[in-house]
Amino acid sequence: FKSKTPEEIKEFFEENRDNYKDLVFHRKTDEREKYSFDSHEEIILPLLQNVHDEFANGGFVPIQFEGTTFSNYPITDKTTASLYGKADRIDVLEKDGEKFVRIIDYKTGKKKMTEGDIKKGFEMQMLTYLFSQCKNGETPAGALYFLCGMPSKGEKLFSRKGFMLDTPQVKDAMKF
Repeated sequence: FKSKTPEEIKEFFEENRDNYKDLVFHRKTDEREKYSFDSHEEIILPLLQNVHDEFANGGFVPIQFEGTTFSNYPITDKTTASLYGKADRIDVLEKDGEKFVRIIDYKTGKKKMTEGDIKKGFEMQMLTYLFSQCKNGETPAGALYFLCGMPSKGEKLFSRKGFMLDTPQVKDAMKF
């Protein structure tokens, strides 16, 4: 996927579009579903190009899609809380002998994670996913919402919002 031209990305999309429709709709679509699916096509090619550019020019590599995260947290001497979830995408960067982990969650609507929310104990899901993946000496690099819906006026198409580690390795690997 890193070395595809825009024409190859379009060809990939066209080859897989009908297979996806069949898988999701089982060859039975009513007019409302057909309209909804077809109206989203205009954003899919730019989305594929954006993800391509991210992987081609950044340093992170996806290692899991719908990746399972799991952690046990002690509550008392005899009780633990088990947290389980699925991260949309788990990426890794290996640089200078260090392994960095990034969690990406795709959103078609608006979503944000602020420092104030985190301090109050809100919006902890992404950070829980991130730290549950960093059990063997990996460094938590970031937890980002990938906003991939149609933007409102003045908003950037396909923005990422969240937190990332403020180091040169991570900053350079997230440029695209």
